[in-house]
Amino acid sequence: MNWTFQISDASTDSMTRVVVEKESITVGREDGQDVVIQNPSVSRAHVKLQVKAGEVLLDDFGSVNGTYLRVNDILLRCEEQMPIEVPAELMLGSEVTCLVDVEGLVEANGSGASASRPSGENVSLVLSIKRLAKKQAIMVLDLCGSTSMAYADEEAAFHVKRRLDKVARKVLLARGTQFYKNTGDGFVTAFADPEDALAASRELLHLLSERNETTKNAPIHVRIALHYGTTYMIDPETQDIHGRDVNTAFRIEGVSENSFDELIIELPAKDRILCSGSFASLLGEADKSRLDYCGAATLKGIPDPVKVYRVLV
Repeated sequence: MNWTFQISDASTDSMTRVVVEKESITVGREDGQDVVIQNPSVSRAHVKLQVKAGEVLLDDFGSVNGTYLRVNDILLRCEEQMPIEVPAELMLGSEVTCLVDVEGLVEANGSGASASRPSGENVSLVLSIKRLAKKQAIMVLDLCGSTSMAYADEEAAFHVKRRLDKVARKVLLARGTQFYKNTGDGFVTAFADPEDALAASRELLHLLSERNETTKNAPIHVRIALHYGTTYMIDPETQDIHGRDVNTAFRIEGVSENSFDELIIELPAKDRILCSGSFASLLGEADKSRLDYCGAATLKGIPDPVKVYRVLV
């Protein structure tokens, strides 16, 4: 059985191909791993891949910077042993992408079919919503003026979106995001710890500000919203997250001055970070001191007003 790795390292802008003939392999930074990747964001012993009963299993060793599986436009953090389809795209840490495939999997399978996730007909449709629930800090980012930008110069808009996605992924993965989905004009992501979400937001806004000051290309202006609540992974195929708290985060991102009966402070139209009261309540005193209360906003489709704070960067 041959494992094939196509390894892309963003820090050195290099690509290598590695083939290993084994049933089970390990990947990491230290010598002695079956696949050695010399990148500081990769742990010494990072991840294990194996085939059992014709199924490819991925097992993170508790790596510092995480292992992520790409499913369509979503990056899902792998926190326990899980089956994956091959070929698969993995991110190890924040800078290394691996395209993984296995030759000989059909023979190991014994059925003439490659390993895959369970088909929909084998999955029970009767699920308690509590089984799908997860408490997370939700971050939503939107690219300001993306529609007018696309109509003015579609090629330039395309490159701006690609640049934003590249900068954002590096920041978010380094902070341990559990979920990432590109929405075309931005993204939605989620963290276990609100402090990580807040730090990632500030870092991202800082990097984009520096970039706008030094580049001759079109500037990148964004709006960021932070909220804490319950998410549900409704679709196991896409791993996408849903729920009213996800909707609340999107509504906070697009909130305008006329959403407030009484707006206490000025609300910038762009380059801003806003958070909800539920998110703010979980922060430490140092971070709470860097919040300005905007007021209670009435958000579309949400019955009760939501307390909104502006994060000082």
